[in-house]
Amino acid sequence: LLSPGPRFARGTAAHVLLQHLPDVPEADRPTLARTYLSRTGLDPAAQATLIDQVLAVLTHPELAPLFGPEGRAEQPLTGMVGTQVVSGVVDRMAVLPDRVLLADYKTGRAAPTDVAETPIRYLRQLAAYRTVLRALFPGRPVSCALVWTDDTVVTPIPDALLDTA
Repeated sequence: LLSPGPRFARGTAAHVLLQHLPDVPEADRPTLARTYLSRTGLDPAAQATLIDQVLAVLTHPELAPLFGPEGRAEQPLTGMVGTQVVSGVVDRMAVLPDRVLLADYKTGRAAPTDVAETPIRYLRQLAAYRTVLRALFPGRPVSCALVWTDDTVVTPIPDALLDTA
């Protein structure tokens, strides 16, 4: 595999930490995060900031079901949307008895001030994932959110907005 390069090193590191740290006791997370980040080439200030941001995401109350026992990281997803095959990897997903939750992380970007300003490519991605998950889990609502790691903002994406994407 090719290295993603320095431009993407921070985002890659954030995704790795958000994938693996939920399985680690909360008290051990900062130490393990520091150990991992020490091998990434990020400068110490960037490492400290990233640890704070990732830990804030992991303890965000709105995201508790995603990081609970039903939460799963990096879930491959393939299905049909109309006549097109959709294939991707969901950053974080939880299949609950009454609903399905999914979140996509956005690193190195500021959250839009209004959900309607969410870039269309993100909306299309979530809309496609939602369509596939609705087919897999009929009768359960599928809720989608973007998690902006830099400022720990959770943006639930309304169904109406996804419907237009």
